[in-house]
Amino acid sequence: MGTQGVVQSSGGVLHEPLRCSGLTREGLFPTTLTRSTLLGGTSWIVSLSYFVGQAIAQLAWKGPPSYSMISNSVSDLGVTVCGTVKIGGLPGYYCSPLYLAENAGFVITGVAIFLGVCLTRDIWPRSKSSDAGLVLLALAGVGKVAAGLSPANVDLTIHLLDILGIILGNIGMIIVGKALRVEARRVARFTEALGVIGLIGILGFLVGSHSGFGSLLERIGGYPLIIWAAVIGITLIARRNVATTASTDNDTQSRLQHTFVRAPHATGHLGVAPVVEGQDHPVGALVTPVATHQLELFLRVHHKLLVLTTSIVYLVGPVRSEHLSEFISSLR
Repeated sequence: MGTQGVVQSSGGVLHEPLRCSGLTREGLFPTTLTRSTLLGGTSWIVSLSYFVGQAIAQLAWKGPPSYSMISNSVSDLGVTVCGTVKIGGLPGYYCSPLYLAENAGFVITGVAIFLGVCLTRDIWPRSKSSDAGLVLLALAGVGKVAAGLSPANVDLTIHLLDILGIILGNIGMIIVGKALRVEARRVARFTEALGVIGLIGILGFLVGSHSGFGSLLERIGGYPLIIWAAVIGITLIARRNVATTASTDNDTQSRLQHTFVRAPHATGHLGVAPVVEGQDHPVGALVTPVATHQLELFLRVHHKLLVLTTSIVYLVGPVRSEHLSEFISSLR
């Protein structure tokens, strides 16, 4: 969880937010993200190529019969021949001229999932259950690669490793979700829900693969992992923008606080004695007699404005209007 640090200064106690790493109850992901984590999030977004490859291959399908997402499996789009072919001892019609798009989608998605797991390891809890879940997610990526490199009509045994990968991936999501229940409840619920849906779908496919809606169950089983990976990846990238803004805000606030403490010294560099409310400081020794009365009046009436102006000069950098407002309020 985030916490507040206390910094002592001559002007009093200043509260400075301290950054923390790891998952937090207040947010989905850490406010400080490493380059590795961001690359992992990007990799998971790339896993959406799974759907892109399917869409391209499906649009190019030659019928009749036309391709059906209910009765035709995803693997049908990757078959490398056109016509009636026996696969697994069962004859069927296949004609996917752009089968390379489908098979490339398998491979790219598998690599993306595997890399995403490896590169985002730091954001997940350090526990045996979390490690086990992440290993299963990585194996799901390996299954996708195997399916893409070995289309169903080329080597069905290796191709079916994707089914095993889908099962392992859904179980992995459930395990990772349970490991997140303490640190990130929202991510945990989302992860577990998709894992349960996917597991029910793929088990339904194994039982009723030859039913009229077996391929629909296959999609219900296989899609949740891709959706989960993409959502987590997008969230990480979005979190990066929030973290960058927060870091900039904290740096600006810290600079303002530091400037406020240094303001009396800065006014001294300008040849003007600092004025503290409730005290009188003669200025005649520092300025010419002609300007003494005017300068003394100016310092007494506009002392806070002088400090603020000096602060801006000292900062020499962009300061957000909201911080200026807070700073001005603190001087009142």
